[in-house]
Amino acid sequence: MPPTAEQLRPLGVAAGLVLCASLAVQGSAVLSHAMFADLGAGGVSGLRFLLAALLALVLVRPRWRGRDPAAWAWIAVYGTVIAVMNLAMYRSLEHLPLGVAVTIELCGPLALGATRLPHPALRVFPVVSLAGLVLVARPGGGLPLTGLALAGCAALGLAAYAVVAERISATSDGNGWEELALALVVAAAWTLPLTAGSLPDVEAGHLPRLAVAAAFGVLLAFGLDFLAVRVSSARVVAVLLSFDPVLGAVLGWLFMAQDLGTPTLLGIALVVSAGVVTCGLHGAAAGGSHGGARRVHDHGDADEADQRPGDVVAVGAEAVGDHAPRE
Repeated sequence: MPPTAEQLRPLGVAAGLVLCASLAVQGSAVLSHAMFADLGAGGVSGLRFLLAALLALVLVRPRWRGRDPAAWAWIAVYGTVIAVMNLAMYRSLEHLPLGVAVTIELCGPLALGATRLPHPALRVFPVVSLAGLVLVARPGGGLPLTGLALAGCAALGLAAYAVVAERISATSDGNGWEELALALVVAAAWTLPLTAGSLPDVEAGHLPRLAVAAAFGVLLAFGLDFLAVRVSSARVVAVLLSFDPVLGAVLGWLFMAQDLGTPTLLGIALVVSAGVVTCGLHGAAAGGSHGGARRVHDHGDADEADQRPGDVVAVGAEAVGDHAPRE
C-alpha cells in the first residue's frame, strides 16, 4: 500500500533536517580545512572543541555535582572518543579528499552493525561495503597510507562512539545533553596542547570561522539530527545519513577542487548502498516503521529514550542500537 501524505510529511521534514545537519558537519569540515595551512589540523580541531565546549556550557548548564565515579568515567571516555574521532578525521583531510575520508569513516559503524544484523542473509551488504571501501582506498593507487590510516582511526572512533553513547544514553538520569556538554569539555582538555600550540598563529579572521565551525559543525548538527529523529524515526535518519559520503564528494569537488575518479565514485556508491539497505532492512526486521515514517511517541517510552544526543543517529545507527553520532 503506497504511503499516505500524512506518512510522507515527516519523511520530508526529516530529510530537510538531516540535509541541513549534514551540510553543517561537512561545511564545517570544508571551512576548517581552509585554516589547516595556518593553524594545522590539530590546532583547528582543538580550537573548535574549545569554542564548542564553552558554548555548550553556556547553553546547557550541566550539573557538576551529584554524579558517581562511574558516571564521570563514562563521560571521560565519551569525550576521549569524540576527541580521537574528530582529530583523526581532520588529520586525514590533510591527505585525502573529503568524500574519500567520509566514506572510510562510515565503514566503522557499518562494520559494527554487521555484527548485530538479525538475519545472516543481510551480511552480504557488509561485503558490498568492503568492496566499495577497496575501490575508494585503492591499495597501491596513490592515496597516502597516512591518510588512509587516519581515516581508519576515525572509523574506529565512530564505531566506539556508538557503543559509548549507547551506554551514556542508557544510564543518563536526564536527557543526555548534560553528558554531551561535559564530554565536549573533556575533548577540549585532551586537545588543549594542540590548541595552545596554535594560539600564536590565530588571527582575527580565523575567529569567526572557528566559531561557525564549532556552533554549526557540533551543536547545530546534533540538534538537527535530534529533531529529525523526533519527527520521523532513528531508522529513517540512519538511512538518510548513509548519503553523507555523496555530500562529502560533492562539497569536496565544489569547494576544495577535489576531483574523484570513476573507481572512487563507484566505491562511494557501493558503501552508500550498503548503508541504506542495511539500515532499512534491519529496521524492517526489527519491527518496521509504520509505513516508513514513525513518530517518536509511537514507542511508548521512546519520548525519553529517543531524545538523547546519544540517539542522534548516523549511518548504521539502527544496526548498532540507534546510538551513532555526529562529529
